[in-house]
Amino acid sequence: MKAAITRDRFVLLVGESTAGKSRAAYEAMRELFAAHRLVEPAGRSATQAAVDAMLGEPQAVLWLDDIERFLGEGGLTGTALSGILAGKRHSIIATMRAEEYSYFNGSSPTVADANRSRDTIRQGWEVLRLATRIDLARPWSNAEIQEARRIDSGDPRIAEALTKVDHFGVAEYLAAGPQLLATWRDAWAPGAHPRAAALVMAAVDARRAGIHRPLSLDVLTQAHEAYLGQRGGHRLRPEPVADAIDWATTPLHATSSLLIPGGDGLLIAFDYLIDAIARESIPADALAAFIDAAQPEELKDIGRVAWSWDQLDQAETAFERASSKYSESRVERGYVIRERDGQAAQRLYLQKTVDELIGRLGYNHEDAIEARLSLAWDCGYGLSIRTPLRELKKLEEESRRAFEQFHPIMIHIRLGVGYWLAEGGEVAAASNIFLQLFHACLENLDEPNWLTYSVMMNYANCFVTGSQGQGIVDFYDDFESWMRNRRAPAQAITSLRYERARALQEAGWLDHALAGFQSILSDEERMHGHLNATTLNAHCELLKCLAAKGEHTQAIRRGKELLEECQAEAHATNINTQFIRLTIATMIGEAGDVAEAIRIIAELREERRRLYGEDQPEVRAMDHRLRYWTAVRLADEGLLARSAVELRQLSEDLMISSGINSELRKKVAESRSRVTMKMRKGQIDGSRRTTGP
Repeated sequence: MKAAITRDRFVLLVGESTAGKSRAAYEAMRELFAAHRLVEPAGRSATQAAVDAMLGEPQAVLWLDDIERFLGEGGLTGTALSGILAGKRHSIIATMRAEEYSYFNGSSPTVADANRSRDTIRQGWEVLRLATRIDLARPWSNAEIQEARRIDSGDPRIAEALTKVDHFGVAEYLAAGPQLLATWRDAWAPGAHPRAAALVMAAVDARRAGIHRPLSLDVLTQAHEAYLGQRGGHRLRPEPVADAIDWATTPLHATSSLLIPGGDGLLIAFDYLIDAIARESIPADALAAFIDAAQPEELKDIGRVAWSWDQLDQAETAFERASSKYSESRVERGYVIRERDGQAAQRLYLQKTVDELIGRLGYNHEDAIEARLSLAWDCGYGLSIRTPLRELKKLEEESRRAFEQFHPIMIHIRLGVGYWLAEGGEVAAASNIFLQLFHACLENLDEPNWLTYSVMMNYANCFVTGSQGQGIVDFYDDFESWMRNRRAPAQAITSLRYERARALQEAGWLDHALAGFQSILSDEERMHGHLNATTLNAHCELLKCLAAKGEHTQAIRRGKELLEECQAEAHATNINTQFIRLTIATMIGEAGDVAEAIRIIAELREERRRLYGEDQPEVRAMDHRLRYWTAVRLADEGLLARSAVELRQLSEDLMISSGINSELRKKVAESRSRVTMKMRKGQIDGSRRTTGP
């Protein structure tokens, strides 16, 4: 490590919590840079001051312990750190948990982060890619253990830690990670330290929500009441706040404490706890407290966390406040409104946003164009796919006056045009657009720009349409290798894995598809929790693949168990349970109980009618499904001609409203084929009967 620091001057130690990263880095820094000025930013907003301080010193070292706290909008940039490294006697030493690192570089296909913005990931990776990474494992190697035993420092703590190496890392045990975790769990007992436990939980969830800096006691006190209430409130006989803080900040065995003082009365959770607990929903009141305390760049992350747990009111508030500085948060707020209030409410919000931005900034301002782009892209869902295509082409023509041909906004608009052309069945034309845009992205955009991967993903969908299983595997293997060579973000890698599994399922390679969905589900559960929205989506994809394999009984049983769990959760909302119920209804119908499928979908239709109104896209979507299963029932009853007419009309309607790639339209096509075959078989059999002996 010391050789790397001396040679490369920017070293990043990566490992699990309590692997010993900070201590190892500190000891190396103390030995190598005893005469240097030490510079450490207080938080993300202080990074520019830290950079200026470094540049003003003849020899200095920048200390970035838990570097993720300083990454993203308003934080460190690759340009700033390159400027520091231009000084021959300037060095940078940083540490980072492995889980945090994987959020930014996408090196592991098992990690996705739906809670950080594209810009946060992009700007963070611009910094991290400059560093020489040194991995530090939590468990010590046999050679390291033997060396520690040979040295015999006389420290009884090390001697005790060496007796636990079969279960814990030495540094982990010395930091009291396992002991603190057990102490925290025991503290919830009535009359023990329940208020302290709740304050620690609030501090842990603040980190999970995206606030990676110490917070004031006022914020933690406001947030902790939600956790205390969940566990029993006054029945736990909670201690006074002052006693709780004193207990939670007292080091165990003179090492770490559950809450770590950050100066000026601020507190932050011991990071070992973040990795050690189950991923569960953050209470709405706690999210509200975090939102009130958040800085603009943190609001985007909090909004995504709240959204992923269907805390839609809190998500909208976070995005609303973030949108004063970040235009993408306006779009995300629109999607939250759509989930909660329906598509018509989203369109109304987007139109008001467009009008306000045009009035304040002008018709061709970048923010106004982005808002118009979002409105145009979403204006036809469930109604007519020609509408967004028409509006996007119009916007493209108008925007040429304000932007260069390969400006990101122009690429984004053209991406929308290609997407809706593909949905309309013009796959060849769409493929040509995506391929042109792909080359434009490589030549004109920053290396990790999300548009590059989005364009390529859409091209992949067109390319593999109608392909055989092995061709799909080969294509996506090459695609993934290309993305990994470019250090694509984890989010893009996960999207690729979904597309691969769906394509294999459609091609009939069901075992391969099922393995893909099982892998995704396992990773989503580990990263986001069992009932997070991203995990529930993976659950449903897996269930549909199981059903496609003919394992309907198992798929339906697992779907019902998942639904019961979701309904039992206090945070579970209509959108989650409706999605799962619709999946179950489809599987039940495919298993042969068409009447039950119709009953469930009719219930869902009525719920949507009450929530959104009669003539809304959400209700029409249920009408389409009712028409489909009614046609299936007609075929089962032997009324093949009536079924064929209904399926043909429904296919035409879905082509107009949903596009060629609609999942329901594909089912309609399959049913039409089966009904046609039955009708033809009946004609042949009838002909034989009339012409036989």
